[in-house]
Order: sequence, then structure tokens, then C-alpha cells
Amino acid sequence: MILKKATSENAKAVLELYRSVIGRRFCVWDENYPNEQTIREDINANTLYILEDEGRIIGAASVVPENECDHLECWQCEGREIARVAVAPEFQGWGLSKAIMSRIIDELRQQGCKSVHLLAAVENIPAVRTYKRLGFEFYDEVEEFGHIYYPCEKLL
Repeated sequence: MILKKATSENAKAVLELYRSVIGRRFCVWDENYPNEQTIREDINANTLYILEDEGRIIGAASVVPENECDHLECWQCEGREIARVAVAPEFQGWGLSKAIMSRIIDELRQQGCKSVHLLAAVENIPAVRTYKRLGFEFYDEVEEFGHIYYPCEKLL
């Protein structure tokens, strides 16, 4: 398995990956999010990571170009936001989201980033468990984008 930056050639496969988790237990996404435009913006900003296995994209995550949750007052320090973490259903439970996140966090640390932020959907129990294992601090629940989330921060 290889984690690398996505290119425009990967856009369709990433959209298919995202669509494969919509409607599944724990996922709060819908047919409108994430979408082609979101993927294109992430690729153009060179912030979309994909996990490939034998040429197939089985995981993805983005370091968002523009932090959508900067307005929250809970953050201890300025940081980068990770969003749109997904693993293909048949590969879930293998620790791949933790591996993807760990690699991205290491890269951000090497770039001098002071902290990492994310929003974890309260109902996404596996993601919450993963972020706790990665050492994220959880703050009080907030309502964003029509769902309840835990703002999470990891100081680097």
C-alpha cells in the first residue's frame, strides 16, 4: 500500500471511494458532500492524499486548503485541518485510517505545523476511537454542517 498525493487522474476514483461510504453506518456524508468540486479543489491545492493498493484507491484524506472550522473558539493554537477521511468499506477495521492520519500528521509536523484540527462526527464511533488513539484532544460538541461534531486537536 502506498500513500501519495492525488492527481487529476485520480479524481473519479476518489469520488467513487467517497460515494462507497455514503449511507453506511457511522457516515454523515450525503450525495452532495463530498463532491467533484471538493475533490478538484483539494487536488489543485495539492492537499488530497490517497492510499493505493495494487493500483486501486482504498483510502483518502485531505489537508483542507482553507480551514472551515477556524471560527471555533476551542483551539489551543493555530493549525491545519484534516478532513474527508475515508477508507473503502471492505478495508475498514484494518487500521488504515489511523495509518493515513499518522503519515499526514508526521508530514505536517515536519513542515513546522503547530497543531492539527478536525471535526469528528459524534455518531462516527470508529473515527472517534481512531482520533483518541492518535492523541487528539476532544472539545465540547458543536453543530456544524447540519450534524453534531467533536472538535479535535492534536498539538504537534
